[in-house]
Amino acid sequence: MRLDPITDRIDVALEKMRAEGVEVRAIYLTEADRTALGKAIRRQLGLRAIAHPCGYKDHIVRSGKYSVIYSKQGVGFTIPKRLSPRVRLAA
Repeated sequence: MRLDPITDRIDVALEKMRAEGVEVRAIYLTEADRTALGKAIRRQLGLRAIAHPCGYKDHIVRSGKYSVIYSKQGVGFTIPKRLSPRVRLAA
């Protein structure tokens, strides 16, 4: 199973939250997803050093058992492991 880029997967969950009108409290990522986000940030900024992301698009990033975004209302929105082909076309 090939995972889609972590930034795309997080953006999908953030867009779902925006559509439902809830505010983000924090983004929790598994160690694998947090490492992937660090690599994506390194690629984007052209860095050589290891990146340990503490934030993404003005939201706090924390380590967690599951990759999920929690709202200020206490509702969790799961970050998908794979994106639907329809979502890929819209992006």
